[in-house]
Amino acid sequence: MCQDRQTRIFSYFDGEMEGLRSREQALAADERRDEAVFVRVRFNIFEAFHAVFSAGIKICRGDEEQLRQFFLTRTEQIAQSWLASRQKAMAHDDTYKLYLEDIKLEACADIRSAFMRIWEGSL
Repeated sequence: MCQDRQTRIFSYFDGEMEGLRSREQALAADERRDEAVFVRVRFNIFEAFHAVFSAGIKICRGDEEQLRQFFLTRTEQIAQSWLASRQKAMAHDDTYKLYLEDIKLEACADIRSAFMRIWEGSL
């Protein structure tokens, strides 16, 4: 695995999580707890995908293509699960759950996009 690529991907996750943590704290300090919860959800998604990438490094043992496929496959599987949950929320008119699933799906799409740009060397 190209250490530079790995480092840039971890830096992306760490930078995003740091920004989200700061934003959550600022919202909580402003007594905007509902918004802080939504930012925390996004933070948790980044943290989870950080763990997925770390697991991929261990499982793929230096095979770059296998790691790329592992990570992209996991992002797709997880997104499909959230999409199904979103559809259930929509069917039950559960706007809160619908919004949470939208946050998760948006974060997943952002992560996947950044991952691909980093992988291809354009970020």
